[in-house]
Amino acid sequence: MNEAITRAVSSWRVRDRRPGSMPSLVLLTCVLSLLLPPGSALAGKVPNPAAAPAATRVAQAVTPEAAIEARYQQLGGPAGVLGPATSPVVAVPRGYRRVYAHGHIYYSPDTGAWEVLEPFLGYYLGLGASASALGLPTSAAYTSGRGARVQNFYHSRVYWTPGTGAQSVYGPTLARYLALGGSAGSMGVPTASEHAGKVPGVRVTEFSSGRIWYSPSTGAREIRGSILAKYLRLGAEASWIGLPTAYMRGTSYGYRQDFQRASLQAIHRLRGVYIRVAFFTSVRTPRASDIPYTYRSGCPVPPSGLRILTLPFRSFGGDDHLGRIVVRASVVPAIRTVFMNAQADSWVIRKVYPVDKYRGSDEASMAADNTSAFNCRKVTGNPYKLSQHSYGNAIDINTFENPYVTASRVYPPGSQTYLDRTNVRPGMIVRGDAVERTMRGLGWPWGARWAYPDYQHFSSNGR
Repeated sequence: MNEAITRAVSSWRVRDRRPGSMPSLVLLTCVLSLLLPPGSALAGKVPNPAAAPAATRVAQAVTPEAAIEARYQQLGGPAGVLGPATSPVVAVPRGYRRVYAHGHIYYSPDTGAWEVLEPFLGYYLGLGASASALGLPTSAAYTSGRGARVQNFYHSRVYWTPGTGAQSVYGPTLARYLALGGSAGSMGVPTASEHAGKVPGVRVTEFSSGRIWYSPSTGAREIRGSILAKYLRLGAEASWIGLPTAYMRGTSYGYRQDFQRASLQAIHRLRGVYIRVAFFTSVRTPRASDIPYTYRSGCPVPPSGLRILTLPFRSFGGDDHLGRIVVRASVVPAIRTVFMNAQADSWVIRKVYPVDKYRGSDEASMAADNTSAFNCRKVTGNPYKLSQHSYGNAIDINTFENPYVTASRVYPPGSQTYLDRTNVRPGMIVRGDAVERTMRGLGWPWGARWAYPDYQHFSSNGR
């Protein structure tokens, strides 16, 4: 008999799946309960709607009003923290809400019913409540690390302390913050909610012990300590080094963090943080509009015969910077080599700009201690002779520390102290250093050998 009943039940399970079939299942259940012996294992296999878990039956029947009322009663009803209701349940963006004397309760099927009280309520309402980027609440408020009060929302968490007020952390930044330990971790508590950075598409969140920068291309990256201080002085994401692309890491010399166009390195022996750039060169042919003051019709080399090099150099302050210099196309390898060797030897250079920055004035460029090459002009101090710089195969380096001497003057003004070449100071070219040694090896004679020395000058033909 049991085998027959089993076949009957199995047959019903296969065939009777149409809508409205539940009454027949109930009828079959009743019949089986009469036929099967008490405690039969087969009886336990028969679906029984009445045996569904209580929570399932309640969930199927929950309305926004019932869910909100249930949470209200859990909190003590009219005598609890919320006080009496002051509004009915109303639909709001993404869910429902009821207002009470001392707070609100919000509900949606996805988030459940949760209250929002002070110190979060004013902040939440100010952002737009459930219509804001926070979304609906997904928890009650709780205490986290460093005594911060926290409330979770669908798209964010809001942290509050007496000293910082309420501040929100979102999305990928929140994920990184939590991975670092949240308010109990190395970043401390949020002190400024996520806000737009100085560059389109960048978001920044500030914490008591650092900041997190986020962009879709670089992800969420924290910066802390002395590296953060340096980054902010440079202009942060608006600076030429760009956004962080890696987390800070320890090294043999201290700490390092990589950015889009450079790294910041905390070097213990130097007691500071410095910009470092791996040596590279970018080369392009200038347009006439790129060199409006240093080129004119009739110059011996047209723009098509020149190149603009962008390359790094070590500055007097110890940082690497990017410079731009205009040279003849044929001497690009030599100029690249001297800059590469200078940087590798930490040989410092003040600045590197095309002389167009100084409207083509050689005297202004020298006074600014600017390293430059091409400039279609007469020899400074001799209006009858075309300068070798007009051909793009001569370079002047650190013009203040390496003066240019004529029969009557020393250029630039104020550089006479550097005529004492025995008192070697940073930026001075001396026999055997990285610059002079490289130039000599390339066959570029130094102007220091002339009767009226030009300590800043090298050229491919010795002129």
